[in-house]
Amino acid sequence: FISVNVNGVFCRIFNDFGDEFEVIDKNGEETKELMIKEITNDKEGLVTLQEGFNHSFEDGDEVFIEKVDGMKDKDGKSINGTIHKVVTVTPTSFKIGDTSGFSEYEHSGLVKQLKTKLK
Repeated sequence: FISVNVNGVFCRIFNDFGDEFEVIDKNGEETKELMIKEITNDKEGLVTLQEGFNHSFEDGDEVFIEKVDGMKDKDGKSINGTIHKVVTVTPTSFKIGDTSGFSEYEHSGLVKQLKTKLK
């Protein structure tokens, strides 16, 4: 459905793309790249951000982790390059799920918000 109204030099357009329309960007904000302060080594995998960094993640958002020192599993695979669904806790922390299979977090790291398609 497309509706167009023209009133002199002003106009308005409305377009309804239907139920199968996919939205790539649900909030219009730039993706964030945030510095990690700590990742716990347990069933919840609590990620705490460096001071001065706040996230605006919502439960179910996906994040990409990279540049973390430490946190390797028994096969030597790093947590770097992995994607996780988040559960928000505070504006400076969120959970990424079970990290108990990894070695201890040492320092540094970045977390990037990923944009996913929505219907």
